[in-house]
Order: sequence, then structure tokens, then C-alpha cells
Amino acid sequence: MKIRKLFSDKYIVLMACIALAVFVITALGYYTGFMPFAYMHSDGNGYYMYLPAWFVYKDPGIHFLDQLTADPSGFENTFYLMETGQVVDKYTMGVALLELPFFLVAHLLTCIFLPGRVDGYSAIYQLGMMASTCFYYFIGCLCTYKAGQKYASKKSLFWSVVLVTLGSGLLHYISRDGSYSHVYSFACIALFILLIQKFEERPSMKLQLLGGLIFGMLTLIRVTNVVMVMIYVCFNVDSFRNFWSRLLNILKPKNWIGIAAGFILVWLPQLIYWKWAAGSFIVNSYNLPGNVFDERFYWTEPKILNVLFYINRGIFFWCPVIVLSALGFILCRKYIKELWTGLMVSLLLFIYIISAWWCYDGLCGFTNRFFVDMSGVFMLMMAVFWERIRDRIALRRAATVFSIVSVIWTNLFMIEYWFNETTKYDVHIEHILQVFSWYRNLIG
Repeated sequence: MKIRKLFSDKYIVLMACIALAVFVITALGYYTGFMPFAYMHSDGNGYYMYLPAWFVYKDPGIHFLDQLTADPSGFENTFYLMETGQVVDKYTMGVALLELPFFLVAHLLTCIFLPGRVDGYSAIYQLGMMASTCFYYFIGCLCTYKAGQKYASKKSLFWSVVLVTLGSGLLHYISRDGSYSHVYSFACIALFILLIQKFEERPSMKLQLLGGLIFGMLTLIRVTNVVMVMIYVCFNVDSFRNFWSRLLNILKPKNWIGIAAGFILVWLPQLIYWKWAAGSFIVNSYNLPGNVFDERFYWTEPKILNVLFYINRGIFFWCPVIVLSALGFILCRKYIKELWTGLMVSLLLFIYIISAWWCYDGLCGFTNRFFVDMSGVFMLMMAVFWERIRDRIALRRAATVFSIVSVIWTNLFMIEYWFNETTKYDVHIEHILQVFSWYRNLIG
């Protein structure tokens, strides 16, 4: 009955259709060979490797890499041999835990129908991971849609979901590069926001525990997502005095014990794995022996302007539709007062952390992929913006034209990227010109 009620909302049905369409198109892209590599590739291999290690090769020490016939991209500078004799995966296991149900179904089907291809990477496994990505994309959209109904109409929320999906890197990272971690962060951040709302409306130990589980999962996907805790800490905060009062209340044991329990429960497998494989419960897995990159933060030299505006994957240059989300933050504070401070603080910390990271541009890929994690926040604030200008016809028309142009702009780069990857690495003005030269030659 709950599922039937959920899908009685036409906008939820449409969001589910978008997720299904992405799954079908992505599957066809890989089946026809349009995609030049396996769906599980590059960073995606690192996030996923826990699953074949445990369930296919029965070797959590990951000594089987040389046996794999799968796409080897991402194996270099991802797996490191430790003094314990085990190989440690640089990436934490959050994504793998979320992929687990889909992997188990794919593993069972492969054992039944393709017993000679039980390698963790054959076609059914790849399809299972595509389904996983599209499912969590839908969950992220659904949670954002539910959380936003206090502040905007269903129509505004739905079209914001569509605009952020089509006008940012989100579409790329639920299709061609869907095996990366970003859509999983998006889903967990959106669910975390929804749980905070529900907990503040009606506190309970059950919601505390669920919040701790989701926050644990969120940080297990990417440790730097810890800044999202500020959404909870700053809920309904509008002054420093209010902040200290809120903080003191949160620090009372009855208000955090359930959260801590859920958080520890999620992180426990990772801590045990690190202790067994690396010899310590706490490991900086981005700085292991043999890593050829100097992967660290430059806290005093953040490249904030580069991250926001520059040609080399500046978010506003590549995804200008996000300008509407920024306007939502700036102009609509009083309409989303309870969440505004927490969202703003979390976003500012998120930008600072990205800007201080050694590869603040993501090193390679389409757009600045780190911002895909914040898609739910962008959708929410964009919906509030659309809601506030609903009766201002001229402004709404201008914003509509800007949105259409922005989506076209972003997708022009994405389409060319899918064919040529001209902008895969460091992007300069000559690469932008090459993209438009490709279209000119295509038309001519």
C-alpha cells in the first residue's frame, strides 16, 4: 500500500522513468560498444573490489588482481601491498556496501545462467551495477523531492530535479561513469537531510539510529562528507547564541547515543578490515607506501576561484544552471530558514575542502565531479528559487531561457566528451575551442 501510494504521485513516476531510461540507454551504450570500456572502470573498480574479493575469489587480501580479465583501469595507485602481506584498497567500502544487494542478485543469476563467467565482471555483474547506480539516483531524487515539499511545490521540485540532472555532471555520473562514488553520496546526503527533518518534527531513538547509519554510510563513501553533519548541528540556527544553545542540547547523551551507535555499526567492518590488512584500525588510505601521487590537502592554499569559475572544470563555467541554485541560497533564506544555515555552512566547508585537495579539479573526468555529491542540495535550493519567482512572469521567463541555454551548453561538452574526451584532463581555452571545432566539422 505504501509503494502504491508513493507511485500515485505522477512526478515520482516520472523520476522513476528517468532512472529507468538512463539504465536502458547506458546498457545499450555498453552492449553496442559505444562506451569504450567496461562499466566498472577506473575509480569504480576500487570502490567495487571488496565484493568480488569476498564473494567470488574468497580473498579479502586482494591477491587475485593478476588473474582478472576485467578492465584494469584504476588498478594502478589503488591497491597497495602492506607489510602484513595483504593488499589494501585505497577506497573505503561504503559504495560496495550499497552495491551489495545488486551484486548478490547479479552473482546468483550469473551462477545459474553463466556458470563459466563467475568472475565478478561479466555482463550480468555489469548490468547489476548499472541498476545499482540508477536505483540510488532515484533514491536521491525521491528524498530531495520529499524533503523539499515543505518549501516548494511538487512541480518546482520536479523541474529542479530535471534541470540539475541534465544541466550538471549528474547525468554523466549515473551513466558512463556511474560506477564512481558520486551518485551514492548524492543519495545519502539527500536521505540524511530528509531524516533530519523527520527527526526534528518527531524525535525518536529509531530516527536517531537511522540518522547515525546514514551519516556513517555517507562518511564511509567519502570521509570528507563528514561536513554534512553541520546540516544537523545548525538546524534552525539563525544566530551564534542560538548555535551554542543547539550544540549544548545535541551534546546531551540522550540526543547522540543512537546516532553514535548507528555510525559505529557502519564503520566497524572498515576498521576491522584495516586492522587485519594494514595492521592499524585507523589508516590514511590515500597515503600508503607505493602511492606515486602526493595526495594531500593544501589547507592554506585553497583554489576556490578555480573550483568555482575557471575553465578547468569550474562549476559555474561548466554547469551554469547551478547559478539558479546559488540565487536560491542568496535570495530565499527566509523561506527555508530551518535548513539554510546548515546547508550553507556544509556547502562552504565542502567547497573549501575540494579547493584545498591536491587535485581540486578531480584530476580527470567530465566537469568537477565532486559537486555531483551535492546535487540534492542544488535541487532543493533551485526549487525554492523557482517557487519564489512563480508569480513574476518576466523573471520566470528569463530564468527559463537561461536554464535551457545552460542545459544545452553543458550537454554540448558532454556529448563531445563521450566521443573524443577532449576535455578529460587539464582544460584550457584551446580545448574549449577544439570542442566547438568538432561541432563545426560535424555540421559542415
